[in-house]
Amino acid sequence: KKKGKRTRRGGGGGGNLKDSASGNHCTDFTNFERTADLKSSSLSKFVKNSTSNTAIPRILEQKQQLESKSVDKKQTQPLESHSDSENQAPTLFTQAFFARAGVFLFSFCTFFPFFSTLWVRRFFGKVDITQIIFHLRFPVAPNGVDIDFIFSFVALALLPSLAISLALTYPSGTARLFVASYEICARLFLWSKELVRSHSLIARYVFIALLSVYGWNYVGKKLKISEFIASNKVHKTYANFYESYYKAPDIESIKQSFSTIQKPRNLLVIYMESMEATFGSNDARDFAVKISLPFAELTQNLNSLASSGISFSHIRQTTGTGWTIAGLISYNCAFPQTWLPFNAGFNDSVAHYFLHSATCLGDVFSALGYEQAFFRGANADFAGSRGFFASHSIPMNDLSSIEAYAQGFEDYRNDWGVKDSVLFAYVKEYLQEYAAKKDKKPFAFYVLTADTHAPGFVDKAYCDLPTSYANSLHCSDKIVGDFVQWFLQSPLAKDTTLVLLGDHLTMQQRFVQDGTSRSIYNAFINPAFTKPPTQNLTKSRLLSHFDITALLLDSIAIPTRDFGLGRNPLYERTLLEQLGESSLATELSKPSRVYERFWEFDSTKELH
Repeated sequence: KKKGKRTRRGGGGGGNLKDSASGNHCTDFTNFERTADLKSSSLSKFVKNSTSNTAIPRILEQKQQLESKSVDKKQTQPLESHSDSENQAPTLFTQAFFARAGVFLFSFCTFFPFFSTLWVRRFFGKVDITQIIFHLRFPVAPNGVDIDFIFSFVALALLPSLAISLALTYPSGTARLFVASYEICARLFLWSKELVRSHSLIARYVFIALLSVYGWNYVGKKLKISEFIASNKVHKTYANFYESYYKAPDIESIKQSFSTIQKPRNLLVIYMESMEATFGSNDARDFAVKISLPFAELTQNLNSLASSGISFSHIRQTTGTGWTIAGLISYNCAFPQTWLPFNAGFNDSVAHYFLHSATCLGDVFSALGYEQAFFRGANADFAGSRGFFASHSIPMNDLSSIEAYAQGFEDYRNDWGVKDSVLFAYVKEYLQEYAAKKDKKPFAFYVLTADTHAPGFVDKAYCDLPTSYANSLHCSDKIVGDFVQWFLQSPLAKDTTLVLLGDHLTMQQRFVQDGTSRSIYNAFINPAFTKPPTQNLTKSRLLSHFDITALLLDSIAIPTRDFGLGRNPLYERTLLEQLGESSLATELSKPSRVYERFWEFDSTKELH
């Protein structure tokens, strides 16, 4: 009876249900009804009890409405999710950008100082942060920097820092870059890529932090940053070294001694860039390179001049004397260029009034009525050189004043300005014009060479040699030797003391063998010392730049036992001999009130 009833309902409901006469079909339809709306109990009762022909269509209509709503809901959910993802995309991009930027900056700030320090140590030797900041506080003059140094800095410091920083920022891309060419590197980078994937940015930050600790520790030790901070902190501890050992020059006393001299002598000083007495060694084991000529011939002219004149053994390079302006200050003022007080400022005044309150050799010769001049082929604005000599009464002849004369020569330039052979040609004409004067003052002239500045310049017009540092030394030896021979035959030579000095030890690394006993070249030609320079007074001695100041005055018959931190080795032991190299270097690096006062403005002086 139920079966027939369901069949009749099927006949009233439509074609699909009309053909459902078997028990299986009835069972399927019952299951379909139950699954159509299991949650609506009232609808199930209505299906079982209703006998109306319109009930089934209504049920199906309601079912279709429910299904359509379900479909609409499913279709709208991805759209809403897509819309949310679009809104979140800029935020995620910004977060990723800043995360990667942080990795890159952190990496670059770690590796750039490290590689820069390695580069400085390679090309300039034992340089500290004081020297670096000193040069940064003065304007870099046009043509004041060798282009080879710029290229080497980019290649050895900047590019490696950028490459490693990018590798840590984009490890996956870096791995793919190396896969094609370097299998070992690829494996290392792939391993690091998986490590980074596993630990996200945290691993990179930890890795960079560890490298940063090591790198900055290396930089701090090599550049002596802690000593620099201690010397420039607000509440610093001053040492009494200068108070104990600095002998302020007494110009009035010097003038009295000078007044007893019947005929004043002239002084001509040639400062030779990076020239060492070490280069005169005949022992090939003292050098770290092989050269094309015998070592005995490398500086044979200078060796001969030192042997025929007076040469003091073992002029050592100590704190604050190891670069050109520092060496010149030390020779002229008898104290080092150890640090520039921050209260001296970063403005032009420090360049114009350079160690203005210090009494230096130029001040002494100015008080004695000497005519002075300084000659160099490079721009004198570099490292404050012009300001220093102007502050101490020495007029400057540099690239700006010599270049017009130099243009008469073919190929007159070197890496820094006018090459040395042209510079000496200019000095020759200057001396000839001076000698032709009727009423002449005694003179103190100074010449600074540049061809032997690392990496070395070979004057092809003067020396037919391939470019190398050793050949630049050999060529400079010939240029200086020829000028000295010319001068010794000039009418000025009889009353002139000629002094040849290296400004500091060479900056060309891996040229002199490590462990070699190194000293700065010096030769006094035709001197008039107030005490005979016997061999026991000149050999097996320890001198510094400071001791040369007193010797320069004494070599033109002005008795001078001490000057600043210098001691005349003909009369007494030097500070190096009294204190030792290590102790002296330590004391010189300490803050000093006396030294700070040298940077103050002296209103009684005139600029030249």
